Amino acid sequence: MKMKLSYYQKIIEKYREVKKRECIEELKAAFPDVPVTTLSSIVAQEVQRKTKKTYHYHAAPHNVSKYYKKYLNELKSNTNQCGALLKIADEVDLSPALMARLILEHHLKLNLGDKNSDEKETVPKSMISEMLKNPSLIQDKYLGAEIKLCTLIDNYYGPLSDVIRNVSGLETENKLKDDLTKLGISFVDEKQLREKGYDKTPDIKLDIPIGKY
Repeated sequence: MKMKLSYYQKIIEKYREVKKRECIEELKAAFPDVPVTTLSSIVAQEVQRKTKKTYHYHAAPHNVSKYYKKYLNELKSNTNQCGALLKIADEVDLSPALMARLILEHHLKLNLGDKNSDEKETVPKSMISEMLKNPSLIQDKYLGAEIKLCTLIDNYYGPLSDVIRNVSGLETENKLKDDLTKLGISFVDEKQLREKGYDKTPDIKLDIPIGKY
């Protein structure tokens, strides 16, 4: 069943009104006839749209520096509580995982290399990605805890979202294989294509292409 555009826009308006990371429960209460999976998909699309539009602003050096200083001030005020970065991300309406990446990169630039030099170190993206996946690698234990919280709680840009996308992709691929097998259509999968030395490996390649006449 297709959703009317006007109804879709009502959901978006409600989401913008709520302005919470965990907003699905409120949307579910407001639109009980819409499946949770549909609401989650709508929110994910809106989050991605908004992020593409505003990320360059948040990533500007002067803004990252401002967020980092605010984080340090929050840390001084609440040394025994974790959640300073999450609070800042909520205040500026940015994905917690993306805030974590910006702050981590800024922190590493300031603390790597010669601290007496005015020039900031260039930090390899691979190092940042590895530390985001495994915050225990971060020497600053307070920052490590903050990074871990932000990445775990983010449903759209954290590692959990990657796992969900991968699982969904595998489920779709397996269903496609089952359907083709039931129909008696011969095919090779991605693994078989790699073994044959193909550079481009789609999920499924039909042995006999289907044409239109």
